[in-house]
Amino acid sequence: MDRAPVEFWPAPQLAPDVDAAGKPVVVTVTYRVRPDDEPQFVAAMARIRESRLRTGAIKWALYRDGEDGHAFVELFAVASWEEHERQHRERLTETDHAIEQRAEELALEPSRPRHLIAVDVDN
Repeated sequence: MDRAPVEFWPAPQLAPDVDAAGKPVVVTVTYRVRPDDEPQFVAAMARIRESRLRTGAIKWALYRDGEDGHAFVELFAVASWEEHERQHRERLTETDHAIEQRAEELALEPSRPRHLIAVDVDN
């Protein structure tokens, strides 16, 4: 396992009016997969799960889109925006990159990440 840190995720482009400082983050990544490739894709995602949890995710799950049965949504939560930035800059390795590349190879199109920032709601 190559444990040397490497940056390969693009920097998130948050809207200018979004204040993410100190707030929990949920990241979703959507993949579309051919039916014949689904078993290999799910196996690749099991390795991605390990990577996400090792690099700072506190929860991880994979969902099948109910309206598009060939789309899968990876969802992982990180305790704070700063922790997620550390995932980007300090914690990913070349091995993580290879794991993610395998899932991307099985996808019909590039994956689509989204960053959901927690909102404080007064009761």
